[in-house]
Amino acid sequence: MNKTLEDFHPIQQGTQCSFAKAAKLWGGCDGLYDSPSTADRNAATLTELVRRSTIAGEALDGFCIALPGDGGPEILGHRARSVLTSLSDRDSAKENMMRKAYIGQRGWRFRLSGTDFFVTIFAPCYPSTSSRFSFGTPSAFVLLQPEVSFYRHKLSADSPVTADPPKTIRGRTRLAFRNAGRSYHIPDTIHYPLAEHIVKPLRDDGKAIVRWSTDDAIK
Repeated sequence: MNKTLEDFHPIQQGTQCSFAKAAKLWGGCDGLYDSPSTADRNAATLTELVRRSTIAGEALDGFCIALPGDGGPEILGHRARSVLTSLSDRDSAKENMMRKAYIGQRGWRFRLSGTDFFVTIFAPCYPSTSSRFSFGTPSAFVLLQPEVSFYRHKLSADSPVTADPPKTIRGRTRLAFRNAGRSYHIPDTIHYPLAEHIVKPLRDDGKAIVRWSTDDAIK
């Protein structure tokens, strides 16, 4: 098994995400996360994942990159920005989404090879009450999920409202996290800056935001 995926396994098995355990993931290479050679290899592999999950129709659900596990959300944010920028700078579609001036605003999303990605960060700094809890793994991780994977799993459209009892996969997932003591902030609108939900604060109550895409820290 790829070393990154081996280290990520406790998170994949422990999270309350409804289809995580059966998800088919690819792992990044084992080199230094911020070296040019590692970025080259990871960008090439992620581009191939996009090709196979879109054009070839293969059921691939995500790409995982390991980061050093020390430090809190501020340091984690700097590392996430470094990794995402290195991938974006090698984008075959030349969209360079990490060079946009509106990363922290509504309308921005991470894209590579013409494909939208849902990006999440897991790390040892997050407590067991966080949806980004790392289940004892020593590393942090960037998980990039192509949105085509969510369509394939028939994930319902986003909504600020969770029915009780839940009637959708999204609603059941929210309830599972809540029942596990890992509830997370749900914006009161579906039109919100996606970047604010990539690197989470230690307490995910909607009051603090990790400004990982800028030189600001936590506001």
